[in-house]
Amino acid sequence: MRVLKNNKLAIILVVIILIFMATNAWGNLPKTQVDNTKVEEQIDTDIAAHNADPNAHISAGESTQIHKGAAVIDHPAGSIIEDKIGDDEVTPAKVSTDLTYLEQVSKNDDQTLAGDRVFVDVSDLVISITSSKAGSMLIQTTIFASTSGDDANPMIRFKVTRGAVVTYYPSADGWDMLGKLVDASNNFLQQTFFYIVDLPSDTVEIKVQAARSTPDETVKILGLQDTQESLLGILTVGSAIT
Repeated sequence: MRVLKNNKLAIILVVIILIFMATNAWGNLPKTQVDNTKVEEQIDTDIAAHNADPNAHISAGESTQIHKGAAVIDHPAGSIIEDKIGDDEVTPAKVSTDLTYLEQVSKNDDQTLAGDRVFVDVSDLVISITSSKAGSMLIQTTIFASTSGDDANPMIRFKVTRGAVVTYYPSADGWDMLGKLVDASNNFLQQTFFYIVDLPSDTVEIKVQAARSTPDETVKILGLQDTQESLLGILTVGSAIT
């Protein structure tokens, strides 16, 4: 009978222990017999201390060191925004691609215009560029011209070809050239025209075209006339010319 009683007592003790273990998670137990800090509290304290440690994970092969030494820091696109960059912190020397491009060409000879308001290409005044980045472009031409009388004026426009798309600036009708008379004895006129246009990520051709306003007079676009020559220039902003 005594053995049976002892066995019953043992079973009861086991059941009590199991019930205690089921209702008291190990994280709620004291860390040690002399330290009442709960295990879970100690884990939270250790994690907080680790997160605050500036030297965490900087040893060779650890995550912070690997990230710091990576050849490419692969953050999401757009993750570095304007308020993270201070004024004057990015200098031209730190920009790997020059986003400004300047080119100018000049006319080498005189060109007589024919027809009545029939636009033709002005020889030599053509520039072709390819940009790998979309941006804006200033196109400018300075035209020297001569007329045989006061009744005729040159007409000027830009022809811009982007891929298969052709656009005329300021319009298909162009500008009437009513510029400064720089040589009264020869009826030499001078005027500068410019326009700002979109520059796509593509190959672009810029031409100057001219026409005469009436067939009754002789109109010429002048090339090399001492210091007087017709010019075409472009200035791109935000592009990447290749």
